Amino acid sequence: MNIIANINQRLSFDKDRVCYGGEDKIKKVLSESPIKLPDDYIEFLRTISGGENVGITFEVEDEGLDISIWSAEVTLKKELKILAIQVIEILWNVPGWWGMI
Repeated sequence: MNIIANINQRLSFDKDRVCYGGEDKIKKVLSESPIKLPDDYIEFLRTISGGENVGITFEVEDEGLDISIWSAEVTLKKELKILAIQVIEILWNVPGWWGMI
């Protein structure tokens, strides 16, 4: 399934952020992942991991929310993994936060 071609109408994104490539980086993500990643996700990574692209952000219409997905290169940056874990640990204890997702 092509995720970009089948994106929900309520999600908008900058089509310039679609940047094919990054196969070497994707292979490294696959080798470092502790779980088997779904084929659809791997295909999606191929559409956002080319060049120096950092990923893609989808804006949820009328909600004031964003969904960001990192490119393969960004997921390999250890300092961002640590930051993401710290943010999740902080938000885990914020009352009502999980209801917003």
